[in-house]
Amino acid sequence: MIKEKVISLLIVVVLCSPLSVFAATESTVSMNNPNLDVYFYANTFDNLLLDFTVDLPENNTLNSLVVRNSGTAKSGLEISGLSLWQDGGNVGFDGFAVDELLASGTYDQDSGNWAFTDISQVVSSGENRFFVSAETLKNGTVNRSFVFYLPGFSDQNNDGLYDSGDRGMFFETNLSLPSADLQIVGSSKYNTVAGDPWAPVAAITNLVDGQTLDVETFTITGEAKDQGGSFSADTQICIDAVCEAVTNTGSYNSTWTYDWGGLETGAYEVYVKSTDFNDNTFTSDTITVNVDLEVAVVEPEEVTPSEAVFSMENSTVIQDKDFAVANGVDYIKFDVTVNDSNNEPVKNTIVYFNEIREDDGPVILKSKVTDADGMVDYKMRSTKAGDQLVSITTEDGDTVKEQFTVNYSEVTLDIDYTSGKWVKLAEKTAVYHLDSNNIRHAYPTQSIWESYWEEDFSFVETIDVDEMASYALGRNVPFKSGGLIKIPSVPKVYYVSQNASIHWVADEATAKSLYGANWASTVKDLPESFFLDYSVGGGIE
Repeated sequence: MIKEKVISLLIVVVLCSPLSVFAATESTVSMNNPNLDVYFYANTFDNLLLDFTVDLPENNTLNSLVVRNSGTAKSGLEISGLSLWQDGGNVGFDGFAVDELLASGTYDQDSGNWAFTDISQVVSSGENRFFVSAETLKNGTVNRSFVFYLPGFSDQNNDGLYDSGDRGMFFETNLSLPSADLQIVGSSKYNTVAGDPWAPVAAITNLVDGQTLDVETFTITGEAKDQGGSFSADTQICIDAVCEAVTNTGSYNSTWTYDWGGLETGAYEVYVKSTDFNDNTFTSDTITVNVDLEVAVVEPEEVTPSEAVFSMENSTVIQDKDFAVANGVDYIKFDVTVNDSNNEPVKNTIVYFNEIREDDGPVILKSKVTDADGMVDYKMRSTKAGDQLVSITTEDGDTVKEQFTVNYSEVTLDIDYTSGKWVKLAEKTAVYHLDSNNIRHAYPTQSIWESYWEEDFSFVETIDVDEMASYALGRNVPFKSGGLIKIPSVPKVYYVSQNASIHWVADEATAKSLYGANWASTVKDLPESFFLDYSVGGGIE
């Protein structure tokens, strides 16, 4: 996060909600109140807005959360988007690739809410620390303010589910949190600076300080993202001060891997560094990784016969319909009940919904914790038509339902760009699709053509000027549905649905659940001049 103290005098007002004295069994939420009188600069991320702690007497699932801004910074002007995190690294806010990203916020203009929905995060009993951060845009108004707060709980329909205009935190078991508005200290402000002085941020995502490995080879994975509007041009992993380039698995090193071989028993000092196209360089903190090739194997404890154990026979899975449309938006809902050998509900256990993929093997699509009745539900989406192999398991490795098949049907298009006639003029490169009404539609970029036909132009007919003029000009052909696209100025990836409708993919976990580990390599660039060819639908989370 880029921070700089405000030079001019700010009057700081502390807005605190009256605190009640709760028993230890009560659920509470409290603001941690770091000083946020700072500047948020253009084209930066991990700008901390809120820092709060939720204390629960037992496990629960956080489904939705609302925050609001009483300041002057606006969505689409100064604010590109918001992110919700759970503390996952050092104590306190780390943000990108270190803390656990739970969801991205969507702004509701009618209610003024920033809503994080479909979070489905298991929140353990005890204290859990959360953060909300902002990513900024480049052409905002200087000194517009960020004064975010957690609004007091309000459920207009009294149904325990978030609807537009509701406020607060929505758990699987309703806790009505917070009881009143909770606001942080200070007023952060938007600012700009000439050029790009900000270095990228890079992190290792599958190693932590003090971790011990018991293998001779290990693949290190990580992420990198640039501040200031550039891209990460070069990312290197450094082991005992020897640095080597990583293998880029995402656009501009957004995701990367490094195959670490020849490991021997001992301690290694590891860090990552990343440089953008403006030669700004970031170096991460050094972590110590221990290698012990003689680590003892700990045998699992045996369950005594007298204990009640999970029962697949007593558990149920109910599917609401036989198939859904493979548009990434429509879904099949599963209601799962987990019971034990005494036919009693297994509560507060994590259930995994997995897809069995030919290339990647089992991929966890979602995890949710069972409620007091041993129940969870899950909405499964897909971008590929046909059958998909699925399984449902628990955190203990028990199988709730063995591998079974779900089906997704082809999408219906208002114009079928895969049938008809394709024409061009002699000595011209522009190609048009001629539909059943003899209206011609232009392919605006090579990558859009390739999304349908790769590099094959063998079936394109050459016609004369008079015939071409006889066909009315229609719209631009969109990317083929089912793909991922992005535009240069917005740090978002969109899923292309049918009929030129696009949907923001909220986070990497969602992208992986739809496209697998190499999702980033499939993202195509769309020039901004053609963005208005698409209608923006709801996000996919």
